[in-house]
Amino acid sequence: MKLTIAGDLNLRGFLQVDPSEKVGFDEIEYHFEVKGNGTQSDYDDIIQTVRERSPNYHTIQDAVTLKAVSSVHTHSET
Repeated sequence: MKLTIAGDLNLRGFLQVDPSEKVGFDEIEYHFEVKGNGTQSDYDDIIQTVRERSPNYHTIQDAVTLKAVSSVHTHSET
């Protein structure tokens, strides 16, 4: 199986060329390439199951809360 993931990154936002531009992707496309004895329908069923059960898929698909935590250690604490 080969999985290819692609998207158009807005470099104007990412590189801060234009602060009004969005940072990130508007859409991410993934393409499964499978070699095997199954039918297209078999593989479509597997993909649907992955979409329903994958934590990675749902983390990207659904809005999640991001929590940033930092720990600062000075050289004298080592």
